[in-house]
Amino acid sequence: MIMWKKIRWYIAGGILLAVAILLVISALKTVVESSGVDTKVEKRIVMTPAVLDSIHSIKQWELASVPVKTVVDTVEMRWMGLVKRTVSKKYEGCLSVGINLQSMPALRYRVSGDTISLVLPDVCVLDSNFIDETKTEILRSDNDDFEARPDVRKAMAERARKRMLAEGLSPVTISECRHRAEKEVSERLKQIGYTEVEIRFDK
Repeated sequence: MIMWKKIRWYIAGGILLAVAILLVISALKTVVESSGVDTKVEKRIVMTPAVLDSIHSIKQWELASVPVKTVVDTVEMRWMGLVKRTVSKKYEGCLSVGINLQSMPALRYRVSGDTISLVLPDVCVLDSNFIDETKTEILRSDNDDFEARPDVRKAMAERARKRMLAEGLSPVTISECRHRAEKEVSERLKQIGYTEVEIRFDK
């Protein structure tokens, strides 16, 4: 009988403690609400630099990998046009297209209410050494010595590089990469409370 009374006292005490905790929580909530402090805004203010730092820490953000190839021909006329040397080569490579966040010491942004405006570096080729030398192929050569000349090889490779850049870094590719960057950055910023995210690319 005595044991049962003790158990009842323990139960009653537990119930009173739970009620007291609920009353304290309710009182604190009322104080916060009456003070006009918006906890969501506070969270957003605190989290914004951390989220932007996490984006900036990516350094080189690849948004697309674009395979490219081209054929370059070189002709040299010597001895008043009596001697003609011709070389034709095929070049292949892959462009890593994205945003080089290293080009900006820190991401620039401005906050107005629930809107954040952010400036990102523009889309570019992240690695200029994109030609795969193992896939370079001689399609035609009238003279091996001519093809082997360093100046001829360098000039042909540079022409190939420019053509492949023009082909791979097209307006369509740039637009698609910008759209992907805007979408991913917007999602991360909206997760911490922004309703509008405006992104501009620094050209």
